[in-house]
Amino acid sequence: MAGLIAGGLGAPITAILITIRHGGADGPEIILPVMTTVALCFFVMQLQRNVSVYTLEFLRLGIDLDRARQVDPLSLVRVRSVVHTADFDELPADMPVRQALAQFKESAARWFVVRGEGGQFAGIVSLHEMRLAIAEEELADLLVLADITDSFQPRLHEEMSLKEALASFNATEAEVLPVFKDQEAGSEFRGVVSRQDALNAYCECTEQA
Repeated sequence: MAGLIAGGLGAPITAILITIRHGGADGPEIILPVMTTVALCFFVMQLQRNVSVYTLEFLRLGIDLDRARQVDPLSLVRVRSVVHTADFDELPADMPVRQALAQFKESAARWFVVRGEGGQFAGIVSLHEMRLAIAEEELADLLVLADITDSFQPRLHEEMSLKEALASFNATEAEVLPVFKDQEAGSEFRGVVSRQDALNAYCECTEQA
């Protein structure tokens, strides 16, 4: 009885309790053989991919529930599913910082994509970086956006998982990161992903898991 319950149902503790209580044997001498039987049966079932009457049919269909439980949902979601490809504002890299600040005041945006020569992606500039740049009045009229744009911030690519994207956000204070077609140098700029986008996707994945 103990072996059947432990192996078939995957419930070793239940097997011990039921056998001792309803097995028809009295005295403590039954405890050791019951526990030994349960341990051996449960060990054998673990070697057989933890099969039980509840999971056998799934395995026959090719569904490994143990493997599914070990997979991080974020590793299955790609950056391309949350990237913003059009709804962002842009500024030229040669625009003076003071003029760019006026653009910030007229817009509700907290960051702008900066474009260099030929429309090439040059970086992302935030309102915080703008405020730091104009702190020195003498420099405010001399600096252009290219001077304060961080071109070394982490870069994402479309096939990157959201798990990797969140790790990139954790490595920087940036609220927005650029997304490129792939990891190759000079790859095409595709859009941006905000930290909030990544966190929202994380919340959705944990709710569905």
